[in-house]
Amino acid sequence: MNKFRQIFPSARPPFLILSLVCVLLGTSIAIFNGSSLNILHLILALVGGISAAMSVNLLNEYCDFQSGLDAKTKRTPFSGGTGWLVEHPEYSKSVFNASIVCALIPFLIGIYFAIECGPLIIYGGLLGLLIIATYTNLLNKSALLCLIAPGLGFGTLMTLGSELVQSSGLSEQGILISVIPFLLINNLLLLNQYPDIEADKQVGRNHFPIRFGINVSNIVYGLSLMASALVLAYLIASQAIPSLAALAFIPVMLGAVSFYGMVKYQDQVVNKLHFLGLNAACANLTPLTLAIVLFIS
Repeated sequence: MNKFRQIFPSARPPFLILSLVCVLLGTSIAIFNGSSLNILHLILALVGGISAAMSVNLLNEYCDFQSGLDAKTKRTPFSGGTGWLVEHPEYSKSVFNASIVCALIPFLIGIYFAIECGPLIIYGGLLGLLIIATYTNLLNKSALLCLIAPGLGFGTLMTLGSELVQSSGLSEQGILISVIPFLLINNLLLLNQYPDIEADKQVGRNHFPIRFGINVSNIVYGLSLMASALVLAYLIASQAIPSLAALAFIPVMLGAVSFYGMVKYQDQVVNKLHFLGLNAACANLTPLTLAIVLFIS
């Protein structure tokens, strides 16, 4: 436990909140559709989601240290890793081992859910583990795969998986709702890659901003933000979710402010950290607002 406390910073605790939010959103979708809350399944989904997020963060930290990237990046609160292993290289093996342990936890929980809720959860779980294992050293070399992997892992798999373990099925409504965090979480990681473009090039990465540049990345960000707002508007207009869900447009607008900063400052937006902060707030608060509205409704 003492060693775990030592390496815990490499799990990037502030970034674990997103997995909590996505699990709560999926659970709220199931409750809104009439399922009874299964507390055990909620706890297991939370443990599995947070462990999966810890695993990918720890493995990313280890790989970035091994490649030398951690020594090259200009760290911000939203990018560049923690730099903890640069200061404590003797813990690199422990960080790697911890990433494996954290990946085993959702694997074991997934076996339980497969028995309780049916085999559908297996496909999502295996895809999630594949993303964890390949994100840093493989997916980061493909612009398109790297663009959609964060939203797929968190916004889609965690949200829909959490609905599934509460209701033993997926709803068309839930699938549409999950598109919103999918798009916003992709945007979260997209902008967070801007500060690391030059350093990432040096270690062979080829993510979207490297492959297509800032201008195209800004356009993709803006289109994804607009699409998330349109999906939200459609769900409200079709009465698939309560009109109170319009409150989620407020955090969506935080993303619009970030987009304004990206267009105005281009590559210099990395020096305006409040735009990166608003982007993170948009990705977290929009699904959280939806989760609260669906739960209380």
